[in-house]
Amino acid sequence: MSLTLAFNGFFTKESSGGGGYDFENALTFDGVNDNLTGNALTATGDFTLSVWLKPELSTASFQRFWLTENTGNDRVFFYQTEVFWRATGATNEVRWSYDYRTDVGAWHHYCFSRIGTTVRFYVDSVEQSYSVQNGNSSGFTAGTIMFNITQGQYPYKGLADEWAFKIGTGATQSDVDAIWNSGNGAAFDTVISSPDQYLKFNEATSYTGSTVADSSGNGNSMTMNNFTGTPFVPH
Repeated sequence: MSLTLAFNGFFTKESSGGGGYDFENALTFDGVNDNLTGNALTATGDFTLSVWLKPELSTASFQRFWLTENTGNDRVFFYQTEVFWRATGATNEVRWSYDYRTDVGAWHHYCFSRIGTTVRFYVDSVEQSYSVQNGNSSGFTAGTIMFNITQGQYPYKGLADEWAFKIGTGATQSDVDAIWNSGNGAAFDTVISSPDQYLKFNEATSYTGSTVADSSGNGNSMTMNNFTGTPFVPH
C-alpha cells in the first residue's frame, strides 16, 4: 500500500526566549484569502510534515486551517474538536480528537508523520488519540496551504513558521520531541536531515517581494498570493 502526497502550497513561529532556537520571523495570514502555492511534491510512502502555528481565530462551525488539492477538496483541516487527515475526498480519512480552540493566541508545534500504513498527529510532541482511523493507502494530493479554494469564507488567520516536508522518512516520537524541544524549538534539518522543502519564513519585515524562500536547497520556494502590508513579523 502506498500514499501519494503532492502539494503546491504552504504554512508559521514565536521566540521562546533565552537559550531557545532563534525562530527569527514568521508569516502572517490575514484570515481573508492569503495562501501559498508552488511546486508539487510527491510522497509514495513515509513522510514528515512539520509546522509551528499561532492561530488568532477559533473555529466556529467549520475548519479554519488546512491544506487542499488544486480542485479545492480538503485534505488536512481542523474542526472545533477534531483534526482530519483525508486521503481521498470524504473517505479513507484519519481523525484525531483535538480541541483547536484552546490554541488561539499561543504558539504550538504540529507534526504529521506516516510510518508504514499509519499516520500519526502530534501537538507539542504529544501524540493525539484517534477518533476514527481508516486505511491511508490511497493517493493524497494537496495544492494550496492556508486557504480553501472553494470555501474561501473559512481561511486560516494567524501566524505560521518553520514549515518542513520530508519525503521517505516518518518522524519518530523522539524526532518530534527534539523538534518541539520543550517549546524552545529546533531547526527541523538538525533533527531530520535533507528535507525536501523547508520554509523558515525569515524574509525581512521590510520584504516587498512575492516569494517565500526554500531553505532545503531543492528550489521549492513558494509564491505568496494576496498578502499585503507587512506579512513577516518577529516570532
